[in-house]
Amino acid sequence: MENGCLNGVTNGNSGNHAASTAEAAAAAAASAVSPPLNERSLETVRLIGQFLRELGLSHSVDALVQESGCALENSAAASFRRHVANGDWDAAEECMQSLQSLVTEASSATEIAFRLCEQRYMELLEAGDYMGALNVLRNRLTPLKFNTGRVHELSTYIMCSDAEELHRISGWPGSLAGTREALLDQLQQFFPPAVMLPPRRLLSLLDEAVQYQLAKCRYHNTDLPVAEVSLLADHACSRDSAEFPARCGQVADQHQDEVRCCQFSPDGRHLATGCKDGAVFIWRVDDLTLRLSVARRYHIGEERGGVACLAWSPDSRLLLCCAAEDSSDVLVWCVSPPPLLPPASAAAHHHSLLAESHLNGASVVVNSASVLSGGSSEPQRFSRGGTPEESLTTAAWFPDSVHFVAGGIRGQFYLFSLEAGYRKSWDFIRVVALATRTDRDGNTAALAADSFGRVRQYRFDTMQDETLLQEDGSIIAMCLSRDQQVAALNVVNSGLRLWDLQHRVCLQRLAGPGISQGGYCLHACFGGLTGNFLASGSQDNCAHVWRIGGADSQPDRLSGHSGIVNSVAWNPQHHGMLVTASDDCTIRVWLPTARALSAAATDHGSGGTAATDGSSGQASANLASSPATHSPSDSNPDEDDDDGILE
Repeated sequence: MENGCLNGVTNGNSGNHAASTAEAAAAAAASAVSPPLNERSLETVRLIGQFLRELGLSHSVDALVQESGCALENSAAASFRRHVANGDWDAAEECMQSLQSLVTEASSATEIAFRLCEQRYMELLEAGDYMGALNVLRNRLTPLKFNTGRVHELSTYIMCSDAEELHRISGWPGSLAGTREALLDQLQQFFPPAVMLPPRRLLSLLDEAVQYQLAKCRYHNTDLPVAEVSLLADHACSRDSAEFPARCGQVADQHQDEVRCCQFSPDGRHLATGCKDGAVFIWRVDDLTLRLSVARRYHIGEERGGVACLAWSPDSRLLLCCAAEDSSDVLVWCVSPPPLLPPASAAAHHHSLLAESHLNGASVVVNSASVLSGGSSEPQRFSRGGTPEESLTTAAWFPDSVHFVAGGIRGQFYLFSLEAGYRKSWDFIRVVALATRTDRDGNTAALAADSFGRVRQYRFDTMQDETLLQEDGSIIAMCLSRDQQVAALNVVNSGLRLWDLQHRVCLQRLAGPGISQGGYCLHACFGGLTGNFLASGSQDNCAHVWRIGGADSQPDRLSGHSGIVNSVAWNPQHHGMLVTASDDCTIRVWLPTARALSAAATDHGSGGTAATDGSSGQASANLASSPATHSPSDSNPDEDDDDGILE
């Protein structure tokens, strides 16, 4: 065995010799094996032997077979593999006669014969043997009467003048580019594993084991290739070494009142925050340092009851804002301008977007060209009638960044369009929270959590609706996972509930100090590289972060705020960046430990104030009283971008 490892790298003839002598060596050594191997051990030996063979360690394969008495494959299958690898097509077809009874389905034998003849045909064309190729086409491929469309396509390749043209037109890389090995991998699926092993089976099992460990790792948040994860020990990231937002890297105290909501733009370049006093801040995210700086301030008026909801359009250009219960309209700002159009197209575009809607007795004129172009720092206002009885406190965009839905607890539930304002409505739906979801057919529906503890799905194109789930208590807030298959619901006195929207079952119940008590409107957010982290605000002045599907159901607590944490936002592009918004009038930026410490060192070097203390992995408890560090644009943000457009 030792010698086999030392001399393992051999030429192709040695590899063929290993397969041909495997059965004889196994039979000769079977009586010498002691103790006898059980079924699991025999399968393991076969997988190890296959792995060694794929590495080219032929002598090691011989030694393993001889000592264990276990053949890697059925003798006929081993011969078939050898003949295909050598391009001995007549012998391969002869072997198939003895293997035909072992094929999983009768129709599969025809497909195997077809693929063998196809490879043979292409290799003959590559070698310039056009008469031989024509003979295979006429006398072997065509009589099979299988995949006639492919046969017609193959017949056109006979017009290729040389191998280079054949490769270019057909997309077939050639006989020396591993196509025979790829053919064997394809043919294996037609045989039971006991007859012919699946390709790279041991590596597949190892990769699955590593992927499982990565999925269960509490702090794993990187795209580390599976092949780079060590097999010598179980994978486990530490809190301080992972790309997990474990430390506070910045405290921003520009708000003058409770910060109720925060949300990153889908491109990760901007953050929007909304305040109880009606202030809406747009923050720039520095791509290198991930520090926030104020880019623009808006104000919706304190008489509107403060900001209740912020939502970015999917294209990251528009910001939608809903106020508290006494507000009957939705505000939309253009944050980033669209690409420039030619003058003629721009004029036509402007004309098409200046629309008047007369639906259900409502007349609303919306200059949506101003919205789309960012031509005014004033928001465009969308409402149905603007009556005092209406209340629009939550909203969500459709994927086209043109349509959005809005609703409120007083029974209003509307569909709006940037081009035409109010479009359609569902009557008497008391909406608490909204989201949109696109199915596999590309149809988008609105999901509405209502005052009856239900989440219902509404199709505005067909005006069809259905109940997806029913909670035991009142729903306060709702968010969807990245794949839109899971909904996280904040339920009064019950904490967070995770629901599978496709199968309509509750997957998990998450609770913790400050999350399960009372009826505070605490917002949650999915995030991380694969979207399997869930962060939530809480009444205990901390943010709670769970690893969904992880081995530990207990959350990590990010402490530092001196008031209730109302909302959290996970940057969709910088997966280790989390922002929390609190009643203490601040927002905090949480970063991986190394990045947060680097930011702190930079602040000290430039005379700023560090945002963290020296403790390992914990935010400083007195950060709320520490001065925030500002960029130059923070000093007078209202002078920056006077037209309301971010560069």
